[in-house]
Amino acid sequence: MVDRVYIQNQRRNTYRRIRVDPIAGALGAEISGVDLSRPIDDATFAEIRAAFAENLVIFFQDQSLTPETQCTFARRFGELTTNPYYKTMEDHPYVLRMVREPHENVQVIGRVWHGDGSFRAKPALGATLYCADAPPYGGDTLFSNLYLAYDLLDPGMQELADRLVVIHTDAAFTAAQSGVTLAAGVNTLNFDTAANETEHPLVRIHPETGRKALWMQSTAY
Repeated sequence: MVDRVYIQNQRRNTYRRIRVDPIAGALGAEISGVDLSRPIDDATFAEIRAAFAENLVIFFQDQSLTPETQCTFARRFGELTTNPYYKTMEDHPYVLRMVREPHENVQVIGRVWHGDGSFRAKPALGATLYCADAPPYGGDTLFSNLYLAYDLLDPGMQELADRLVVIHTDAAFTAAQSGVTLAAGVNTLNFDTAANETEHPLVRIHPETGRKALWMQSTAY
């Protein structure tokens, strides 16, 4: 454990164009020193990408984005995709607008641990979320470090996990969502579709860090 902390500290010292401040022990870091609404040079983005790979979830405070600038930044990570179950904005096919008014005691999207789109043959790298108006408390989004979940298994369980293949399906999700009232600001498509299934190895190796992680989804919604 000491060696791992030392290696992470060494990595943080290599940032020259941005500031990276970890916010929790397991994952997460806040990045400052960059304006996401403006063009980002390759060297700066390389550091952002490295911070993302190291910290798993990254946060940028005090940003002012439009759907166009949000997509421009997200596209630096790879090809943009959409969620097949939610309608995006008419003028911005890769942006989903989520709104829940203070008087609405209903669900927005997601309420249990899950991996977004894991039923796809090629799941997305991640998602960019831009919060325009947040309540003073509540509404938290939680994240888990599946690197640590794998690392904390004993060697025998790791060896077993390395050999397993898991079937990912959206059947529970579509069945549950079809009877749920969502916030008025969330536009949905048809949930009553045939289940999508695909196989993934339980343990995946990150192509940039080489670290092993458990790749699972929730089975109940």
